[in-house]
Amino acid sequence: MKECLLVGAGGFMGSLARYGLTVFAHSLAISPLIGIFTANALGSLLIGFIMALSKGDVYLFAAVGFCGGFTTFSTFSAQVLEQFRNGHYSMALIYVFASVAICVLSVAAGLYIGKCFPLVDETGRVTGKASRKECHCGSFLLHPVVHLHVFDTKGRLLLQKRSMAKDIQPGRWDTAVGGHIDYGETIEQALRREAMEELGISEFNPAKAFSYPFRSNVEYELINSFYTVYEGELHPDPVELDDCRYWEIVEIRQNIGQGVFTPNFEMEFSKLEEMGIVK
Repeated sequence: MKECLLVGAGGFMGSLARYGLTVFAHSLAISPLIGIFTANALGSLLIGFIMALSKGDVYLFAAVGFCGGFTTFSTFSAQVLEQFRNGHYSMALIYVFASVAICVLSVAAGLYIGKCFPLVDETGRVTGKASRKECHCGSFLLHPVVHLHVFDTKGRLLLQKRSMAKDIQPGRWDTAVGGHIDYGETIEQALRREAMEELGISEFNPAKAFSYPFRSNVEYELINSFYTVYEGELHPDPVELDDCRYWEIVEIRQNIGQGVFTPNFEMEFSKLEEMGIVK
């Protein structure tokens, strides 16, 4: 019953907000197409933001209820059909493609803006949360990340070349998988999500290597490092990575200290050698 009330209350407020936006657009003699387009785009941005920040009752009220009432696919569909019936074929097609593209991008933007990382102490205990921007602005708020070192059965080590679009260590070779833990996510969930996003792999058995705090010029991370042996297919993400390949261990040793690798990879490689994981 509580869930129904939350969704209903959110939907009521969302519908009123959309109606108010439509009336406002009409008062300015703006096309109804623009009014509904604006509502759907704003609602998509908001639902992405809510998805990143909220769960449970807040999600039911704000995302399912409010955004469900504020956005409208039925009115959008009716408007498209009306454009076709009036012979405005080009306008109808532009409206469809623009609406879909902008709304999908708006959800992605909302997710990016709202994404939060957990703040932790050096034992990994969660002490709070902060946005990506707050963690990467030189505040040195300690937040957790995951790394996965991927070996094949020949003992070679898989490395990724960081995209030149990255704001930290662009173009350098790094651990095969690495990424932040999102707020509310477990270490294992983050490890498997990052492995799927960056390499397209899911069937692997990770073993914990070590954890350590690492401070760069702009951030402070608690790195949870794992390793695995993997022989399956790889499907690297071309957006996240510029390149990805297996390296012979001797080749890595020859390039240490030459500016080829990220500093924390070189640190972790040394730790793996000390532990006997790298032969």
